[in-house]
Amino acid sequence: MGSGVMGSAISVSPVKFTGWSGESIHIKHAVRGEDLVIHVMPRRRFPKFAEERTVRALIELLGEAAMSRVVVELVDNKIVEEGTSVSVRCMGMGTDVHESILFPKFHQLLDGYMQAP
Repeated sequence: MGSGVMGSAISVSPVKFTGWSGESIHIKHAVRGEDLVIHVMPRRRFPKFAEERTVRALIELLGEAAMSRVVVELVDNKIVEEGTSVSVRCMGMGTDVHESILFPKFHQLLDGYMQAP
């Protein structure tokens, strides 16, 4: 007999992302549960060390101590035209207070870092 997997589907509510476009990047962010989720995509191609540049911008805004609650990873996706994106998960930072600390300063700061040589 079947294991009943089909009968135990999990309901998932859609996440509403807010977007922003700068000179070199597109940024989308959303609150998922208690976490703040950020996706950074290049407008053309990412410069070298895109992940490190993202971390540098986050440290400047949040401070070194807060980085223990932040996961940053480079995502290589051959299906997407741009190919690469940076995914950020700020655990427990999904409140309006943290959003107001990060945005729009994060947008502008990271856009500048991505344009630097």
